[in-house]
Amino acid sequence: MYNRYRLTSTVYDREDEAQKIIPEKRVFLSVEGNVTEKEYFDGLSKNRVKIGINAKVDVEVLRRGKKDTNSAPQQVIELLEEYVRLREQNEDDILQEVSEQFKEQFSMDFIKQFLETPDKLPKKQRNLFATELKKIGYDINYRKYLKKYNNERDEFAVLIDRNMQTHSESNMSECIKYCRDNGYKCYIANPCFEFWLLMHLADIEAEFGDQLDKLKKIRRFRSNILL
Repeated sequence: MYNRYRLTSTVYDREDEAQKIIPEKRVFLSVEGNVTEKEYFDGLSKNRVKIGINAKVDVEVLRRGKKDTNSAPQQVIELLEEYVRLREQNEDDILQEVSEQFKEQFSMDFIKQFLETPDKLPKKQRNLFATELKKIGYDINYRKYLKKYNNERDEFAVLIDRNMQTHSESNMSECIKYCRDNGYKCYIANPCFEFWLLMHLADIEAEFGDQLDKLKKIRRFRSNILL
């Protein structure tokens, strides 16, 4: 089997239930980086009331496995579309999808019970099936977490670095057009997301004016920039 699914995470609810504010709209965002972008937007979400951000809108960064380094623009879009398909599926569709992957190993009744009431299954069988799901990247808990958000006002977006070393102009143009044609927002970090973070803290012209040409050529800044 191959790793067909990419939506995966070990962290779901980001706020204490007592303090949780339910936004009227979420922007589901697929990003290139596996750490920096997620930490930044999660930090904004956790502290949006404290820093005066309108809590009616929230950003949900789609997560993928730590070893998933697929970050080309098309792959960023693919992750977003995996989530879009998930929103469109009903419970029977999900059952059929999972059953098709394991029809030779597990019965339809077993898979249905695992999806609906896993605690009623023998622990050994439950753990075995959970292991098989992980082999194809199917994170059932994270997908259930994402599935509960389905507001017609929600938006879908990608955030891509303008990386001249790896992203050609034609490639970027194709991605922008694809997003526009499919109703997705497409945000471009120029030259990269980490540089944008640095601009939160520094007057680039004043402090780095004599180094701008050099800075523009740097592909990535260190990922431990403090906010």
